[in-house]
Amino acid sequence: MPSVDARAAGRDAVPVPILSAAWRDVVLRAVARFLQSGTLAWAATSFLACFAANALFSRYLFWDSFLDLTGGRYVAEHGIPRVDTLTIEAAGEPWINQQWLAHWIYYEAWAVGGDPALALLSTALIALAFALLTALLMRRGVPGQRAVMWSLLAFAVCAGNTVIRAQSFAYPLIVGLVWLLVDDWERQRLRWWFAAFLPVLVLWANVHGSVLLAAALFAGYGAVRAARHVWARHWRRGAGYAAVGGLGALTPFATPYGFSVLGYYETVLGNATMRRFSRVISCCSPSSM
Repeated sequence: MPSVDARAAGRDAVPVPILSAAWRDVVLRAVARFLQSGTLAWAATSFLACFAANALFSRYLFWDSFLDLTGGRYVAEHGIPRVDTLTIEAAGEPWINQQWLAHWIYYEAWAVGGDPALALLSTALIALAFALLTALLMRRGVPGQRAVMWSLLAFAVCAGNTVIRAQSFAYPLIVGLVWLLVDDWERQRLRWWFAAFLPVLVLWANVHGSVLLAAALFAGYGAVRAARHVWARHWRRGAGYAAVGGLGALTPFATPYGFSVLGYYETVLGNATMRRFSRVISCCSPSSM
């Protein structure tokens, strides 16, 4: 009697489908609706316009940019930083580099393509955010022309904060979060994509401190939905939203530093000197690329 391996060897390999037929039809219909609505074209228009404007006016290296590269070089050469080795005053003190992943990505881009690659990466992240905003507006029923107009107006408001720095990574993430919450609000029950955003929050926790705002919005939304379902005596739905929202509240600590990152946020947000400095408008000569 032939062995199992022998019988298996005599058969043709049967590929395992990545998606079931039902899910494949759902994805294809969604893509077809997206293309027919013209959303892709209008979103691409916003992307190109914002990319061109940001590449023209925000392609500068300044102190935050150099900190990104220095921190990224340290991560690439030594791993996650724990002790300050860059300054004299704080030498030997604990160093929590909450933005370590953004710094490392920037440094690797710079190592591959120099200053132009660094500028292109930051500019693409910014442009992607406003392209997503255009797509979100159109999904909410805004005509394409007006969606682009409002997206470009939003870009103009943000233009002073679109230079090369770690927060560029947060721009598309915040639009994705808003899209998720707006879309989920219209659903009657917990959908898988709400829980699927948790890894995005974990990523966010390692690229920029605005994850505190994101986690608060996510957890607050989960609490509101949970309360509404409990009030309607939909206990399982309420428990699901409460559980996922609670996990979202913990994502700022999903970093190599764990709960120690709390001290970092307390130091930054509660630092009176930094608040005073943020009000000072200083002149400098940034490095144009």
